Amino acid sequence: MKTQEQYQEALGRASGGLSMGNYPAIFAGFAQMGIPESEIKPRENIFTYNAWKAVGRHVRTGQHGVKVVTFIDVTKEDKETGEKKTHSRPWHTTVFHISQTEPDKRNGQPATAPQVMPETAELNEESAAAPQGFKIEDPLSGQTIGSF
Repeated sequence: MKTQEQYQEALGRASGGLSMGNYPAIFAGFAQMGIPESEIKPRENIFTYNAWKAVGRHVRTGQHGVKVVTFIDVTKEDKETGEKKTHSRPWHTTVFHISQTEPDKRNGQPATAPQVMPETAELNEESAAAPQGFKIEDPLSGQTIGSF
């Protein structure tokens, strides 16, 4: 079972990255699904399944997203020296547009969007110039779902 911390970590990775390497695949994939280019906003309304869970939404049953490649950090321990080494490796995942999601319901009320955990919100020197903060809006109702 996924924990809220794992969802928050996924949201931090989804919203905090700087690479634009997957943008062509994202735009092409969602345009092919009939979503207008003006409504395709990676890192604003395009997230992974886990990142959508972190903001109180879930992907509707039967929805198909766009496959992308990202990199994750992996730590391995050298069996001979006991030294821990961290390296990045490719990871395939699927992203979904907000129009493919619905608000989570708890006790008949929409769930409130949790805030980004401090560990995932911290910026390193390389990303200090990146835009900070964003909000997620439901394109159908125009209602703000969450701000980060």
